[in-house]
Amino acid sequence: MRDLIGYGAIGLPAAGLLGYAAGLHTLGIRLGLLTGLAATAILLLRRYTASLRAQFTAQQTVPAG
Repeated sequence: MRDLIGYGAIGLPAAGLLGYAAGLHTLGIRLGLLTGLAATAILLLRRYTASLRAQFTAQQTVPAG
């Protein structure tokens, strides 16, 4: 799902806007796809951080003994 959001919803429209509407051609397409890659990385990092936080919280609430 994060790939669909990062590349499909952010990267491709950004590539189209930067490449054709802004007139940057190949550079704009590459920058747009890079924007999608960065968005995907941020979403993945956010999910990983939430998972680590949940595991850490679960370990802290286990009674000792």
